[in-house]
Amino acid sequence: MDELRSRRRLAVVTTLHDLTTAAQYADRLVLLDKGRVAAGGTPAEVITEGVVARVYAARVSVTTGTEGRPVVTPLRGPGVVGLRRGSTHAEANRNRSA
Repeated sequence: MDELRSRRRLAVVTTLHDLTTAAQYADRLVLLDKGRVAAGGTPAEVITEGVVARVYAARVSVTTGTEGRPVVTPLRGPGVVGLRRGSTHAEANRNRSA
């Protein structure tokens, strides 16, 4: 795919649910939540523990793979406590202390 894209100077648009695979192949990513853009940028900018927690309320570990791209590992247990999809950590902390 990379060779075809490079040789023909094409843009490739795809939908992937595996964030590690998306980060491995994409130069730019857009995370969608309920049909709206929730985050966009390079894989390193978009695939972070904080962004994944904020957008999807998921607990993950993000490390850097051998090619310098993010690798996402889901963590066991409940999602981010008190964090609803689309809310911020500050909102979750306010809700927890209320």
